[in-house]
Amino acid sequence: MKSMISSITDNVRARLKTPLIGAFIFSWVAIHVKGVSVFLLVDTQTKIEILRNKDWLLWGDVIFPLILSVAYLIVLPLVNLLYDRFESGWLTPQRLAISRNKTVAQVRAETDYIRDFEYNNLSALINGKKELSEAVDKLSDVVEEFGNNLTKDNEEKF
Repeated sequence: MKSMISSITDNVRARLKTPLIGAFIFSWVAIHVKGVSVFLLVDTQTKIEILRNKDWLLWGDVIFPLILSVAYLIVLPLVNLLYDRFESGWLTPQRLAISRNKTVAQVRAETDYIRDFEYNNLSALINGKKELSEAVDKLSDVVEEFGNNLTKDNEEKF
């Protein structure tokens, strides 16, 4: 008896693992979710009553879930393939171009910043050199004037 039950459960598991049957059961439960949830929440006597009074309809219980399961198994992978094609064929190159443009703009901005920074430093050095030259010239003039105003005694010292 145990081997027969084991054989039946193994057979049911193998059948449920096939994509079409699994998708059919999934779509049937999705369509009848209210009835399934009520069935799971009631006691055993009410479950028997629900099963006896159930009217099985060809359209609502077989055809519509079958259409949904085929759509799930065929249309959904096709949509996924189209999206992959769209992403790899158009979207990814666009993203790479945007990224490349950002990188080029960053490099240009950095080179502009470095150039401006070096120009400002060079300008500061040139201005400092001019100020130092002017200060040296003024000091030379002061020393020369001081030398002209010295007396002979101080001139020897100087």
